Amino acid sequence: MQEDNTTPRTVWTETLLELLVAAVQRQQDTEALRILRDIKAKGYRKAAVIRFASRHLNGAEVGRLDKLITVMGKRRSNQG
Repeated sequence: MQEDNTTPRTVWTETLLELLVAAVQRQQDTEALRILRDIKAKGYRKAAVIRFASRHLNGAEVGRLDKLITVMGKRRSNQG
């Protein structure tokens, strides 16, 4: 039997990414931004998020996600 090396962080982050994909598909931007903040807090970079999303979303949805990530970055820089 193969040992399970899955860590809770990995499982939780995978779940967050799946929730993000669902939020983008439903065009729930507020929810997607909340999830993006959680993902960023776990140390994931934009490229990793886009790479995951591009396997599950169409081109327009990936573009929408990219814009949400950009908006999130601008909000943060305006708060400082």
